[in-house]
This record gives sequence, C-alpha cells and structure tokens, in this order.
Amino acid sequence: LARKSDEILESAQSKYSVSPVNSLLKKLDGFDGKVAYVGLPCHIHGLKKAISLKRKLKGKIYIIIGLLCSTNVEEISTKDMLWASKIKEQDVKKIEFRKGDWPGKIGVKVKNGTQKELHHLSHKEGAFVFLTRLYPCNRCLYCIDASSEFADISVGDPWIKDEKGNYKYSGGWSVVIERTNKGKEVLSHIKSKNKLILKQIPENELFESNKTVLYIKKKTNSIRLNRAKKRGKVVPNYHIKLPNFTTKDFINERFYALTLIFRKSRFFQRLIVKILVSRPGLLLIYLKRIIKKLT
Repeated sequence: LARKSDEILESAQSKYSVSPVNSLLKKLDGFDGKVAYVGLPCHIHGLKKAISLKRKLKGKIYIIIGLLCSTNVEEISTKDMLWASKIKEQDVKKIEFRKGDWPGKIGVKVKNGTQKELHHLSHKEGAFVFLTRLYPCNRCLYCIDASSEFADISVGDPWIKDEKGNYKYSGGWSVVIERTNKGKEVLSHIKSKNKLILKQIPENELFESNKTVLYIKKKTNSIRLNRAKKRGKVVPNYHIKLPNFTTKDFINERFYALTLIFRKSRFFQRLIVKILVSRPGLLLIYLKRIIKKLT
C-alpha cells in the first residue's frame, strides 16, 4: 500500500510473478481516505467479488487502474532462468524484468556489482512468450480478460507496428483505454495539469496489435473454461454469455493445448529454459518468427 510518491516510483516496472494484491484490502478497514487500485485483470475480478460481499469497500476505492495482460507466470520460472544462467539466488541483488530500452530484457543485478542479461533478443521475443507456455498460472488458462475490462482505465504496452514492422510508439509511451466516466474525469484532470501527453490512436491499431492475445482469451480460454465447467470443476464466473465457437476454434484450442504439454514436467521446463538462454536457443526464436509470418 503505497502512501508516498517515492514508494510508487519504487514499484514501477513490470514484475512477472504471482502477487496476492487483494491481501492488502484488509488494510483499508482502518485507512483514512481513498486509494487508487492498480492490478491485473484477475486482481480486479477478485476486487469486484470482494466489493459484492463487502459494500463499504467500494467507498475506499477512488479509481481502478487495470493492466493489459496475456498471461502471468509462476515464480519458479525466474528461479529456473537464474539456474540456467548459472547465477545463484543468494547472489542476486535485484531482478529487472524489463531492463534497458523498451521493450527491454530480463536482467539481474548481482551483489558484486555486475549486471547480467538472462536471455537474448527482447523481452517479448527472447523469453516471455516461451515462459508463458512453460510456467503459466493455472487461472490464466481460464481467463477471458486481456485488457482489464472491469477497470476505469486500462494501461499496457503499445505493441503497435508500422508497415515496416517497427514499433510505432517505443520510448515511454503506453496504451491507455478510457473505460468509465471516472476514468475520463481523471485523465482529463491530469491532462489539464500538463502531467500527461495524450495522443488518440485508431481503435483498429490497438485491436490489430493485440488480436492474437484477444483471440486466445475470448475463444481459446473460453472453450477451456466451458469444458472445465461442464466437468464440474471450480472455474471463474464472469457473469457473461460466452461467445459461439466454430470448428476451427476448437481445433485451434487443441493445438494451443499442445504448446502447454511441458508445463507439468520439471525436467522439460528446465531443459527448454536452458536451451532458450543459450545461443542455439536463438534458432527457436527465429523459427517462431517464421511460423508467425506463415500463420
């Protein structure tokens, strides 16, 4: 629970690990004032449920800021990357998941003063996409919300490319989605104080840059959610009607499931991570690029 500006700045930058944000809600009982709530879509789902059970909690939340999210990963993923890079956990001073220029790399500051990168190429291509298939949180596989749809404002990376395939908004820009009147009010106020530069972009740019993630969330994960529900498993209830599915959607879901087959094997998790952080691992990344272009 950050109360000072320097505490907020300390929490800047992405941190890819499970974090029980809603465990802090109990601290609001004795808190004098209101807070800005920042969380992933799943955190906000939990917040909304908590508010439905404890109505006075709503009066403590001034605004909800949600992050765009494809998948989060288990803590063991970071430990395995350290192991594969031959870095001892006790020697680590700080882990930076988005080190350097955007989009950044996963890097480590070691206690002896040296800095090391845990993989080749960028954060998105060189590591994270593979980690989400090897170490996904179980709930992420049933999440149908990629853009914090229940927030007042959604914020995320601008994965928007130009005709040449270069990122259009690198260097400090973020995508901001205004979702509610409260969100509009806050953004307008900040803009009037010259604290924020806002540039409107076409909706289709945002959709095109996120269409793969949106498809996985809205179709692939919805199929998995529906199947689990029919089998009597406890799954999230979003209180919305799921979309209709085509035969192609079901086939795509099965192919996606195949990419997750190694997530339950500690042997293959560590083996694949060991390959990924090596020079030969670049071949996997280049192969992924080719497959993406073909599909």
